Amino acid sequence: MKLVDNKVEEYIQKPGIDGVYEAIASAARICYQTDENKMKLSPKEFVEQVLLKNGHTRPLEFGTVYLKIPSMAYEEPRPIDSRRFGRYEKYWGKPIWTHINGLTQDGYWYITTNMRVIMQGNYTTDKEAWEHGYDKNWLKDVYDFWCEPTEYHDKRRTFTMWMSRGCTDDNRTHIAMSSICESTRFCNYSKGKFDNQLTFIKPYWIRESTLNAWINGNNDYFIKDECSDDEWDKRVVEMQFLQRMEDEEAAYLTMANEGLKAQQLKRLFPLGVKAELRLCAFDDAWQNFFWRRCDEHADPECVIVANKIKEMY
Repeated sequence: MKLVDNKVEEYIQKPGIDGVYEAIASAARICYQTDENKMKLSPKEFVEQVLLKNGHTRPLEFGTVYLKIPSMAYEEPRPIDSRRFGRYEKYWGKPIWTHINGLTQDGYWYITTNMRVIMQGNYTTDKEAWEHGYDKNWLKDVYDFWCEPTEYHDKRRTFTMWMSRGCTDDNRTHIAMSSICESTRFCNYSKGKFDNQLTFIKPYWIRESTLNAWINGNNDYFIKDECSDDEWDKRVVEMQFLQRMEDEEAAYLTMANEGLKAQQLKRLFPLGVKAELRLCAFDDAWQNFFWRRCDEHADPECVIVANKIKEMY
């Protein structure tokens, strides 16, 4: 059993359309917990040959697309119908008239969207787009109107957090945010790439002295000495909790050795185990996130993580 602290990192999408594909592949790696250095396909190839082929379009939401589209009719190779812009806001819900009633003074629309919207294109559902091989996508718009983000674009920001599985469920309730999480269905933690063990988030309420004694194998700490009864009671409860975590790991690994697959083992997966979660959203959604998750009534671990993100924001 391994114990780690909560951690937060911001993911910065690299410039250009290649940066979009790389952001998508990075999000997918969180789900599958694959090593970037062992990827045999380029990010673009991975999106096309793996994600789209299997209809796994959730990671595509993490590829942010910034477009600069002329307001006048685009005659070659086809006219641009401004009514189509409504589809670009399908996944982010912001009105396109955010800046100067939507149309900036230089005569362009500045659109922020994501690759999932682009690939769904003219179809009304993901399923319909997948069944038709995404043949009515809007990729041409991306190549025709790509623009690095400007002062007129609404920006999206992406953060990756390491927290207990139970708390990731709390953070995924924000419907205005794109989310993707380490998959207990695909990840078998009895394998070598996970060091054949479960990694737990250090319980926020267990004191450092107890954690250090447990990690370092200091058995004397768990023998009643001259400490007070109150102190001893705290040590016992903390020790029992850590022991239960080890028991949960033992049950998972035992069943894994009996041949159960990851999607079967997930039913034994403890809620205290570390999970990697990535969230991407516009500023208003992040402000709502801070309002909810930094609140004193939120789960204390969620508060710890949310405050880390807020400090970086």
